[in-house]
Amino acid sequence: MRLTQPKHFLLPLLLLATTITFGTPVQSAPVSLDYYLPKSAEYDKNVPTPESVLGFQVGEFGASSEQIVNYIKAVDAASDRVKLVQYGASHEKRPLYVVIISSPENQKNLDKVKAEHLKLADPAVSDSVDTKNLPVFTWLGHSIHGNEASGANAALLLIYHLAAAKDEETLKWLNESVVFVDPLINPDGYTRFISWINSNKSVVTNDDTQEREHSEPRPGGRGNHYWVDLNRDWLNVQHPESQGRIAALIEWRPNVYTDAHEQGTNAHYHFSPGIPTQIHPLIPPQAQEFIKRLARDFYAPAFDARGVLYFSGENFDDYYPGRGREYLDFHGGIAILWEQPSSRGFAQSTPNGVLTFEFAILNQLTAGLATVRGGHALRQELLDYQRSYFKLAISESADDPVKAYVFGSTTDKFASYRLAELVRRNGIDVYKINEDLTVDGKTYSPKGSYIVPLSQKQHRLIHAIFEVREKYDSRSSYDITGWTLPFAFNLDYSILNTETYKQSLLGEKFELGQFPKGQLIGGKNAYGYAFEWGEYYSPRAIYRLLDNGINVKTVESRITHDGKTFDKGAVVVLTGSMYQKKSAAEIEAVIEQIIKEDAIDVYSIKTGYTEGRTLGAGGVLSNVSEKPRIAVLDGSGAGEVWHLFDQHYGIPVSVLASDSFSRINLDKYNVLILPGGGIVTETDIAKLKTWVESGNTLIGYDSSLRTLIQAGLIDAEIGAGRGSFLGITFQTEVDLNSPLLLGYAKKNLPVFKDGGSILAKPSNRLDTPISYTNTPLLSGNVQAQMVESLAGTPVVVTKRAGRGQVIAFAFDPQFRTVWYGTNKLTANAVFWGSKLGGNRGGFGGGRPRGGDTAIPVPNAPASGANGDE
Repeated sequence: MRLTQPKHFLLPLLLLATTITFGTPVQSAPVSLDYYLPKSAEYDKNVPTPESVLGFQVGEFGASSEQIVNYIKAVDAASDRVKLVQYGASHEKRPLYVVIISSPENQKNLDKVKAEHLKLADPAVSDSVDTKNLPVFTWLGHSIHGNEASGANAALLLIYHLAAAKDEETLKWLNESVVFVDPLINPDGYTRFISWINSNKSVVTNDDTQEREHSEPRPGGRGNHYWVDLNRDWLNVQHPESQGRIAALIEWRPNVYTDAHEQGTNAHYHFSPGIPTQIHPLIPPQAQEFIKRLARDFYAPAFDARGVLYFSGENFDDYYPGRGREYLDFHGGIAILWEQPSSRGFAQSTPNGVLTFEFAILNQLTAGLATVRGGHALRQELLDYQRSYFKLAISESADDPVKAYVFGSTTDKFASYRLAELVRRNGIDVYKINEDLTVDGKTYSPKGSYIVPLSQKQHRLIHAIFEVREKYDSRSSYDITGWTLPFAFNLDYSILNTETYKQSLLGEKFELGQFPKGQLIGGKNAYGYAFEWGEYYSPRAIYRLLDNGINVKTVESRITHDGKTFDKGAVVVLTGSMYQKKSAAEIEAVIEQIIKEDAIDVYSIKTGYTEGRTLGAGGVLSNVSEKPRIAVLDGSGAGEVWHLFDQHYGIPVSVLASDSFSRINLDKYNVLILPGGGIVTETDIAKLKTWVESGNTLIGYDSSLRTLIQAGLIDAEIGAGRGSFLGITFQTEVDLNSPLLLGYAKKNLPVFKDGGSILAKPSNRLDTPISYTNTPLLSGNVQAQMVESLAGTPVVVTKRAGRGQVIAFAFDPQFRTVWYGTNKLTANAVFWGSKLGGNRGGFGGGRPRGGDTAIPVPNAPASGANGDE
């Protein structure tokens, strides 16, 4: 069936047929404001139109992020219906605003309206709220993927209509609604995309699908500054855009949230619900019923009136709480996904006709107005549902056999802090544990452990964060199916029931900004200083020392000083002038930084006469001779590597353009990371091999494995496996004697696999410091035969290459910038890769420490569990 297109789609052809004269440029006329807006409305002339501020009609060009800000500020100044609130800023310091639109009377009393609305989320007082006259809160989010630009541009028109329209229906909406328009969630990625399409725009509209305008260069505009997909960061809240947005949503608690996206060019418009069998079990059925009613009674009629094809309930799932289309379902509201066919520029030819940017914008505006209309019509029902959602959470928690989750670490207090921070950012109460607790064979202490009681209004979201859930109604999913977050931080965690939970365990309430600090143990004026490698920020600490010109040594063979044992990989800084160009005072200043900013306990070494073996004995200490000089090729996942070293470790990393590899001087670097493909020609491979063999470290992830194998850089084979891994957490067994595992204390380590290859079992086990266990499934939905194909296979393969080394990971240790637990593997590969030696002899030899155990998993699934936006 052919999509009915507005007549303006034919305009370029008509112009070519009727107005071309030789030597005269032909220009496609922009649509008028009337094309977009409802025909029945009149508008307040005191409110500026988008064109009057932008200098062009919406859709003629893509409005830049700065132009969008200028427009919403102009409307804010002109209309008493509008309040502009900045809720954050992007990595590139672009402001993030939400435009709050309601009647002038509601705006005058907005604080009171807000306070009354928030009572609905407080079961202790929510019964006192009369919802008959309470406004509904509707929040519309746009362009979280920066190269899905129709949403942000449609937001300008939506804001204009709500701020200026004088028709009776709009005025009634605003009297009984508070509408929040977030016009641009990802301004950094959006800026990259808009700059590209505007700079490649022709005067004459060109709908050729191969035209340069439609092929934005890497990294594209989908992700944020670090190329991270912000629509996978809702639950993780690792980036400032997400942190500001989630805080604002929790501050206002809207009843409806919409998430405007784009999809394939040849598709038709989509609006929620998704596939009925693919819904997370913790999402209440009532939420889905509301979404179905909005689809049937408001979205469908709006698109029918324009003769536009759409689909709903037949694609996309509602599993993962970490996306916009599910997140508000766990906060007492309803979340809705829109997917507009993408023009990825200003016009593209499709089987349904010529798809223009203006048409895409109009579709998003149609959905926006239908949402406001539907939210208003269902106002009291939505408000009553929000009240019942949180009241039910309290009653559910009373009957729940799970009373609390506890988590922590004795060796990495920062990882514990970061998980506590993540949970708190999601509006959940977290407490420091008040006393020592032993449960399931694990001990939790007040130093580095936290507890999350279930008796709170975010009862369902707490379970979604911590529970292991491996079976769903469907075997397929659009996104990841296992996200039990303690695994991501490599933390012990346990379920507390009525027998193990008691109120006295709750200590001080955790609040954001309570960053942990280390301490100096033993005082200043020392013979030397030492700290363990286990803390998360140890790589940042050692780089601080090296960057300040301080000579650093590392422990090759276990030593003990004053009752404290330092394992292999511990960092030692001697203060004697023989070893340092810096004064003792200069060294102490950096040590103080490490204690304060890196959350590391530093120990004073008073004597070289350590217990067992003395510091000066052969094979006890070795020099860390140079700073790592790191480069990463700009393939898939490069942004996550960049983010790790730039944001967490404070170590410079050069992002290299893969299409310029033949011209790059690799001698500037001693570490190169290949997160994806990009090395394809024989000449490039020969260059890479020569560089490695001269004494450097090559690190490859997942999608680069085939290239490394074909080049002979690792001895491995791609194993046979049927199906795919849709975001699953697996258990591995590690060789604690390997330099790659320095700082790890347990023989098991959870890793995350999302798609990717399976490596065949090698003949030489010494080259595989990490392998999957025989029953590896920890969390997620996966077919039994896929688990069987993974069992016992390598996770990491290493190989000496001349004087250098290659380290290949069959997964992504930085997945979505939230897998803190495996970040140290990347750091170890960078700092200690030269000590691998094919893992023969390892780091000073010896055997793994005894008594190490896996992270026990509450309710761990059996190994045979079954399991696009």
